Amino acid sequence: IAAALAGGALDIGMVDLTSMINAHVRGIPFVGLAPALVNSSESPTFGIVVRGDSNIRVARDFNNKSIGVNGLNNIAQVSAMAWIDNNGGASKSVKFVELPLPAKAAAIKAGTIDASLDTEPFLTYGLDQGFRAFLMQVKPIASPYLLDLFAATQDWAQRNRPAAAKFIAAMRATSLWANANRVLTAPMLAKATHIPLDVVQRMRRGTFAVDSDPKLIQPVIDAVVRYGIIEKSFRASELIYKPST
Repeated sequence: IAAALAGGALDIGMVDLTSMINAHVRGIPFVGLAPALVNSSESPTFGIVVRGDSNIRVARDFNNKSIGVNGLNNIAQVSAMAWIDNNGGASKSVKFVELPLPAKAAAIKAGTIDASLDTEPFLTYGLDQGFRAFLMQVKPIASPYLLDLFAATQDWAQRNRPAAAKFIAAMRATSLWANANRVLTAPMLAKATHIPLDVVQRMRRGTFAVDSDPKLIQPVIDAVVRYGIIEKSFRASELIYKPST
């Protein structure tokens, strides 16, 4: 998505927050128009999954283990590293292996990897197969923190200010409505994604940020610095679109 935005194939795309951070420090002019999903201790949206008979029970048990992730150094991996370290483990000893989301359950069963970082619906599918999940609710990066932003290039946003303003307003209204109508959103999500309704109703569906609050972004920037993905921190407000006057 980030590559398509930079190349002009997309006007707006939902971008993993760590990708936004990486792009920013490398001078790629992405700006966040609207926030997307937030993760929190009260409403976790993904977790580390292990086999039901695994001897992994606490964070330090992941030391020297392998964890499948759908993208190296993405928001899921950074979240897992912070949780492991904040709860007595040593994430630097963990081997993260890049695998497509649908392939990770088979890899766990085969013993190719010890664990998997899963989002929904794969988290629920794994639990249905007898896996156990660590939802990383205790001492996460922060609670809450932002996972994704709807982004555009600065050039597109400034050339299309009326459209950008309408998009921001529409996403804000959508987030407010969706957060207040979780029962109604379940069949809509099932229809759009072809995920069975009973699975959608059991999934851990998070809440959406309403406004682009730097306080939801700064802890992730600081974590990305902590793990050496970027060299130094910067103000979260630099990622947020500001219409020129």
